Amino acid sequence: MDTFIKESTQQSERVAKAKVLITKRMDTWFMGEPLKPNGVSDAILGQCLLPRIILSKIDSEYSFALIKYIHELSCPNFRLMALYDRLFKANRLRGMLFTCTVQEGVYLGHFFHLILRELNKWHKSSADYEKEAIGKSKRSGGYLGFATAFDEEGHPTSHLDHAEFQDVLYGWHKNINLALKACLSGTEWTHIR
Repeated sequence: MDTFIKESTQQSERVAKAKVLITKRMDTWFMGEPLKPNGVSDAILGQCLLPRIILSKIDSEYSFALIKYIHELSCPNFRLMALYDRLFKANRLRGMLFTCTVQEGVYLGHFFHLILRELNKWHKSSADYEKEAIGKSKRSGGYLGFATAFDEEGHPTSHLDHAEFQDVLYGWHKNINLALKACLSGTEWTHIR
């Protein structure tokens, strides 16, 4: 039992050191203009997330946790809303579904399930949205992910309110529906599978 306690303490210390290191280095991760987050979002999707999501279920869970962690860190130039806007484009979704094998599609579906479960939670509860998406309870300025305006230093000055978020989420659901409908109504068997 003492061994488990010792290992737990060591692991906790490693995690704390890693978090300190991540916090120190995050300012250099995503270079770009704060008001133009699409380039950063496309790079994250294309070079980091999409290749990893389809490797395994654990990789899809890791990718979701990474997105959430970066959002909660308020990493400069990372906007969760912009990332989801780019991810949930109907044409991108069709392309992702078309190029996946059956097993990769399962992992991709699991990744989408994790995202949509969290978005559904925010949709249902204004308090959860403000706490987890905006971050009002943790920081005075809040997280960057759903910010709509920024001061000169790049700190958020306003965010989407809950009703506006619900409208944005409706648009993402509509895009998912359009992509699935296009795949299922196509004549290519690879789209339907």
